[in-house]
Amino acid sequence: MADSESESDFEFEGFTDENVSDAAEKLQEKERELDDIINNDESDIDVDEDSDSDQDSDQEGSDDDDPYLANVTAEWSRNLNDNFIPDFSENTGPTHNLNVDANVVDYFGLFLPQSFFDSMAIETNRYAEQRQQVTGPDPRWRPTTADEMRAYVGMIVMMGVKQLPRIWCYWSTDKRYGDPFISGVMPKTRFLKLNQYIHLRDTSDMPGRDDPDYDPLYKVRPLLDLVSKKFRKVYKPARDLSVDEAMIGFKGRVHFRQYMPAKPTKWGVKVWEVCESDTGYCSNFDVYTGRKPGGRQHGLGYDVVWNITKPFHNKNHHLYYDRFFSSVLLAEHLDMVSTYVCGTIMQNRKGLPAEIASAKLKNNGELLQMQKGNMIATSYKDKRQLTFLSTSQQPFQGQGKPTCNLNYNSHMDGVDKSDQMRAYYPVGRAGKKWWRYLLWFVINLSIVNAHIVYTKSEKDPAPKKGYDHLAFRVDVAEQLIAGYTCRKHKAGKRVALANQVVAPETIGHHKLEKISGRKKICKECSVQKRRTPKGRHIETSFFCVFCDVPLCRNGCFAAYHHRNMMT
Repeated sequence: MADSESESDFEFEGFTDENVSDAAEKLQEKERELDDIINNDESDIDVDEDSDSDQDSDQEGSDDDDPYLANVTAEWSRNLNDNFIPDFSENTGPTHNLNVDANVVDYFGLFLPQSFFDSMAIETNRYAEQRQQVTGPDPRWRPTTADEMRAYVGMIVMMGVKQLPRIWCYWSTDKRYGDPFISGVMPKTRFLKLNQYIHLRDTSDMPGRDDPDYDPLYKVRPLLDLVSKKFRKVYKPARDLSVDEAMIGFKGRVHFRQYMPAKPTKWGVKVWEVCESDTGYCSNFDVYTGRKPGGRQHGLGYDVVWNITKPFHNKNHHLYYDRFFSSVLLAEHLDMVSTYVCGTIMQNRKGLPAEIASAKLKNNGELLQMQKGNMIATSYKDKRQLTFLSTSQQPFQGQGKPTCNLNYNSHMDGVDKSDQMRAYYPVGRAGKKWWRYLLWFVINLSIVNAHIVYTKSEKDPAPKKGYDHLAFRVDVAEQLIAGYTCRKHKAGKRVALANQVVAPETIGHHKLEKISGRKKICKECSVQKRRTPKGRHIETSFFCVFCDVPLCRNGCFAAYHHRNMMT
């Protein structure tokens, strides 16, 4: 410390050849480090081969005009200068080819096309056969079809809109529980069978954990790859993007389950998302599967932001993220690929100036800013002390909250908007298989994104006034079902009485037992059109356990079976 103080007393006489050589070596080291990052193939997510992230990040012009070189060679200073922030000029919004009169299910099909349901039907039938080879034939199972899979997904979506505590409630004959729309599609036994065997991929040759090709998400990998590419292709986001984490609630057994006590959903699978700040449209996502072998060169937060935003590099996007992800090195490297950031940052992060790292502001509204090239570090005292690091903001020299704080608050909630829309009408029922929760997550997120694309697209005729997310979701479910039913007769109705015959060999099995619950209308009295003195149907507390038909104990039981005896 004493040496540095004594050196400051000397008059500056210019740079020596050794100083210039050292600066050149540092610059070359930074360039090599960036090349290693750009050429790194170990990405957590798949990126299209034609992605702009593979483009050369070198810009035309002299080195003196390169803002990143200023970041490398400059030192932190309290002298603030205006930043050069290029304009965002990319085309934004929907990029699909749907007609203006397309149905809402066509928008949903932009993300989950017919091929997804074809594959689901094939894999479900395959898995049912594999299981029956182990456990024996299942007399209640019959092969499914793509149309039935679409109807099944439609039912799952509607169950999120009409939430009931038990699955059997949807098929209950009690009008307080029963739902004729859902129960009319298929019987409960068929729905449960589909639920038992539903599958997305053949797991008979799944690599083991010791295999170099092991993928923790093997069971859903084709679905995740399909949907993530569709998200990026169908809609081009605006300039401002937010990066944050989302949680898929799950308390079962899976090795990458996370516990986050400060979150509303404390247990579950963590998903990194990048969403458009204005609408909440999810443009890319990646499921977190735990630590990677060999560790991470720059830390988890750096890798998440760099990898998940690769498709948006070199387009002058502005990213917003919180202090978990933020670092000086990440801001420098993103600046090299024309991607600019604004986020909170921990005071003890490497690379921050000592004045910011040790700042202890006492008065509300007190502000400390320092600049290094295009980077601005801001420490501001509001209700508590906040620290920001940005390359997308100009230095603040006015009164009130700094612009980095205001813009962060305005644009950081993109992922929260998407989560909020998903949480209104959850898709899927609770279960033990973790991969199904990812399936429900993808279906739900696809509906949310489809609704955003729908609202941003030209339509003729225009939707009715007040046509919101709920109405869109219900229409998607109805059009997925598309009138499909595997019932031979309407739910709640029995086969015609003329077809209900009593075989002589089953006579010993017909006996009366008491009905549990309220009385029911006697079948024989109803056929004979007998009524009470007040004109009401005659009710009974007994039923035939073999026929499952309510009958009066005196006379009706014998008369019913005698009349329907097979001769």
